[in-house]
Amino acid sequence: MPLNINWQQILLHLLNLVILFTGLFLLLYKPVVKFMNKRQEYYKNMDDEAKKKVAAAQELNEECARKIDELDGELAKKRLMEEQRITLEMQSKISDAQKSAEKIIADAKEQAEKEKEHILAEARKEIASLAVEATKVLLEQSSEKALERFLTAEERRASDEPKAK
Repeated sequence: MPLNINWQQILLHLLNLVILFTGLFLLLYKPVVKFMNKRQEYYKNMDDEAKKKVAAAQELNEECARKIDELDGELAKKRLMEEQRITLEMQSKISDAQKSAEKIIADAKEQAEKEKEHILAEARKEIASLAVEATKVLLEQSSEKALERFLTAEERRASDEPKAK
């Protein structure tokens, strides 16, 4: 053996080295790589699920926004219809109130006219009775005494009327 090289020793060392690498590969490298791949796949699945949930939440948010817009539109329509109904009802009540006011005014005018006619009739009767009385007094006595009696009678009547009222 030249240079003191033992080929058998080298081959045995190589064989030990191959066995060591094979054992390490099977016992350490493969399980660690398998564990890392599982871990990577687990986190990738979590990321995919999170993305799906975010997409679903965004879709739900858009759907809610769309429904809110629809409800706002419906609410605006209902509000407009209610305002129109209230306006019509208010106009109806105003016209009824105007008709009622016109009727009250007409009735009051009619009542005032009847009262006016009644007062005029009473005044005519009173004037007629005064004229008859004055004529009687004038015919019975002289004109001066009759005038004094007439005026005295008028004053008595005037003073009696406020007491009667």
